[in-house]
Amino acid sequence: MGGINCPPGRRTDTNPGEIEKYIRDLADYSESLFDSISAFYSANSKIEQAILEKNQIDSAKIQLNKCYSKFQETESKLSIVANMWNNVGDKYIDFTKQFETLSSLTKDLNTTINKINMGLNGSGQVLQNEIWDRPRITSSLTKIVNSINEVMKWQSDFANNKVIAKISQQ
Repeated sequence: MGGINCPPGRRTDTNPGEIEKYIRDLADYSESLFDSISAFYSANSKIEQAILEKNQIDSAKIQLNKCYSKFQETESKLSIVANMWNNVGDKYIDFTKQFETLSSLTKDLNTTINKINMGLNGSGQVLQNEIWDRPRITSSLTKIVNSINEVMKWQSDFANNKVIAKISQQ
């Protein structure tokens, strides 16, 4: 998915090594972002598996914790990309919204993990009823889905140069 990101621009003073580093850092960030999102949906799949197979939710809890760590890593990698953009970009990009959305998503994920750890212990139908009896868990999970959608919308706009403004327009 190397296409869902922004090319470095056409600055004439950019060192080819910096462009190479930007491309590597951008790919590293993008991979981390997609892995984080995949981990979130995998955790949700494990919740459904626990309901279907009458298993405990432990594997979903483990996956959610991995997902949380991955999103924290993604935030750090976005910071590297934003800093590299300053060296190679020929236009102004405001990374603020992406930082804010990722940060909010990560905090919401941590809150959701705590709610799940404190409130869900059943399996099968009991687990489903525990989730339904705690609407805040469903609300938290859907809030994260909405944040993921926002993150991907920004990423798509980034790839299509829609978050770029010429430096003279700052």
